[in-house]
Amino acid sequence: MHLAIYYYGVFGSKAPASLILGAYEKRITELEKENLLLQEKATFLTRKLYGRSTEQTSSLGIEGQMSLFDEAESSADSFAVEPDLKDAASYRRRKFKGQREELLKDIPHEKNYVLLLRKTASVRNAEHLWFLSVKNSYVQK
Repeated sequence: MHLAIYYYGVFGSKAPASLILGAYEKRITELEKENLLLQEKATFLTRKLYGRSTEQTSSLGIEGQMSLFDEAESSADSFAVEPDLKDAASYRRRKFKGQREELLKDIPHEKNYVLLLRKTASVRNAEHLWFLSVKNSYVQK
């Protein structure tokens, strides 16, 4: 006895199940290939977006291509002795008593006395304050 399994489509079309399964498997392999390509594209774009932003000229390695930036390094002697670099000792100077007076002793200054005279004026109902500046030489000691 031969038993056939048929698939009835959306519009009532009748097809053998083996053909339908084969079509599904083919579609699955196509989708897997497309998925792989999209993953590769996504990794490429994320590397391009978040990767190194400087040009890596040494990694290019093109024959006969001149380098503009590594000229001094390539022509320098690789066996030359490098000089010893000494670290400069840095320290913070502490404040001492009388430091401000010592810094300000050579700066000329004069004392000014300001007398506040209060007068009321009726300009728009505002109170005005008048200041009078008197120099040190005019003040009796």
